[in-house]
Amino acid sequence: MQAYSIAVGGMQSAVQRFDVSASNIANSPATGSDITKDIVNQSLNSAAFTANLAVAKSADQMTKQLLDIKV
Repeated sequence: MQAYSIAVGGMQSAVQRFDVSASNIANSPATGSDITKDIVNQSLNSAAFTANLAVAKSADQMTKQLLDIKV
């Protein structure tokens, strides 16, 4: 199902962006980067992961219902 694979891709992307923000925060004293921006990005990526997870769960439930109807 296409919705499921898109949701998984979205979750992977959110995790990668979250990791980049976490790395920036950890290295901020050395690089002098704006920690506020990275904290906001972590919050946004957490919300993006949660939204994609909800899509994946919905796709899974829809597939299960479709299979239940066919059986």
